Amino acid sequence: MRAPISGAKPKSLCSDFALAVNNLLGFDLCPRLKNLKNRRLHIPPSFEAPGNLRQVVKRDARIQDIEEGWADLVRVVASIDGGWTSGMLALERFGSASRKAPIFKAASLWSAAIVGRPIKRND
Repeated sequence: MRAPISGAKPKSLCSDFALAVNNLLGFDLCPRLKNLKNRRLHIPPSFEAPGNLRQVVKRDARIQDIEEGWADLVRVVASIDGGWTSGMLALERFGSASRKAPIFKAASLWSAAIVGRPIKRND
């Protein structure tokens, strides 16, 4: 049985990239959300938000950014899942220093989308 990627430095472990990779590996992690009043739901500019959510919505999620880095992100996740590379190595390689890389942008937007999704209860 696999376990979520852990053991990274706290900043790496809690990064958007780490959350996205763990989600794509099939782990439904719930990140600690600090500064909740400063958090925003990121949506594409063309999407409409319901009136009661407009105050917390930020229209900056470009679908093109996800598309540009998606293939590489899936390759990294497949490499971790297949055992060809370690999750720790991937997290170190794609830390915050690679913010401008398409793969990092895709992971960050994916992470923002999964953090903003409704929580499913198992009753």
